[in-house]
Amino acid sequence: RRAADRYYRERQDREDLELTVQEFYAREAKSTTDFHRDLASLPFRLCVSASPDSLMLTAFQEAKKSPFQEAKKSPQKGHYSFKQTSAAGLSSPTSDKPLVYYLFGHYEDPRSLVLTEGDLVEFLVSIVRGVPPIPDQVRSVLADPGASFLFLGFGFQNWYLRVLLQVMNVYGHRSKAIA
Repeated sequence: RRAADRYYRERQDREDLELTVQEFYAREAKSTTDFHRDLASLPFRLCVSASPDSLMLTAFQEAKKSPFQEAKKSPQKGHYSFKQTSAAGLSSPTSDKPLVYYLFGHYEDPRSLVLTEGDLVEFLVSIVRGVPPIPDQVRSVLADPGASFLFLGFGFQNWYLRVLLQVMNVYGHRSKAIA
């Protein structure tokens, strides 16, 4: 976010910034890492990602439903857009059909991206107000005290993460339920 914010301050062109970010992530859209593959082999129903990349989604697409089956997982993706309601048709996530949810937007929808410090403030206001709302499919997993889910790419030292966890009703889970 710092690099994007600096880029924006120097050029004062949001559209140029969005296109640059979109092109950057699109170049590696079908790649992943061993780390992401290892995570995808676990039975998570929900992965909330702080990054607009597709590394986790690709890893889930490559992952088998179980070590004893050849069938692949069928992940779904969704993203939050602090500027408009996202019309993604999501189903309830399962370990065979996990949901990768891009909380700070996804590169395929550049207007959804939280790129600058100003965007972060607008995003937090939107999340706290619930306008637009986080989809029910995400909120139901987050609110389930027995559910295990994965937060990927979040710096837990960031003050605003504590606000997000509170607003998304994550507190109250068993300590081992959140990775």
